[in-house]
Amino acid sequence: MIEISHLSKDYGGKAALSDVSFTVQPGQVTGFLGPNGAGKSTTMRILMGLETASSGTATIMGRPLAQHPAPLRTAGALLDARSLHPARKARTSLLALADSNGLPAQRVDEVLELTGLGAVADKRSGGFSLGMGQRLGIAAALLGDPQVLLFDEPVNGLDPEGVTWVRRLCRDLASQGRTVLISSHLMSEMAQTADRVVVIGRGRILADASLEEFTSRLGENHVLVGASDTTALGNALHAGGADVRRLDANRLDVRGFDAAHVGRVAFETQVMLSELTQVKTSLEDAYLRLTAAEVEYRSGVQTPQPQEVLR
Repeated sequence: MIEISHLSKDYGGKAALSDVSFTVQPGQVTGFLGPNGAGKSTTMRILMGLETASSGTATIMGRPLAQHPAPLRTAGALLDARSLHPARKARTSLLALADSNGLPAQRVDEVLELTGLGAVADKRSGGFSLGMGQRLGIAAALLGDPQVLLFDEPVNGLDPEGVTWVRRLCRDLASQGRTVLISSHLMSEMAQTADRVVVIGRGRILADASLEEFTSRLGENHVLVGASDTTALGNALHAGGADVRRLDANRLDVRGFDAAHVGRVAFETQVMLSELTQVKTSLEDAYLRLTAAEVEYRSGVQTPQPQEVLR
């Protein structure tokens, strides 16, 4: 288990973390989400003993990682895929880690095969692609067969097969009762991987909830409707209290009613439907709504909104 309690970190007077508290439970995958500069990597580095907190505590299985007799057997982390020496062969780098932590050399070959690097084990990691470097970093994290795993952007540079493999790996590790914390900007991938999400923005915790709770609380479910007479149906739905937006001449976006209710109104209005789709809020939509005011670097392109609101 990971426990973060009232964690704060300042860099030259600038607060990177401000009174951050959350717990990551074993047996599930927790997504650690937030904009660039939100404090995700800083939190993970403090957990792994690579940074010192200004105040508060960050413990793994009840104590700071440095106090565990065999840290690599307790927690494994992918924080920087390029951290291993580029001039060393992949197997050599892992053998050095294994030897320094009292791990058998056999485990090196096991994780190389598990991560798909068996065929390039004797090549220098400096020549690896970004995706291969990610796999080597994951192999290093798994080397001690730890109970706690921290992955910072683990699918960067991976092809679709690799992304799917990481997703399955994380789910399998959690199913074994391990604690898995993943930082990622890929909301669609997190929606398929995480059981729970912790969202941080400008060094403060914005949300800590199950995936379903998060999307339900911040979401706004709606219904897409294709109709033979959008004006008549739209007016009837609006009169009943729905928020109705015209998408085009034949389609409406209805908020405030579920699909069954929209269908009943269409029947009563004698309007024929060609589409009736209940749309649930995605993790990405909920995340963007929550973090809209927390983004430090914002692009100039804004997401277009439906143009016409029926009154």
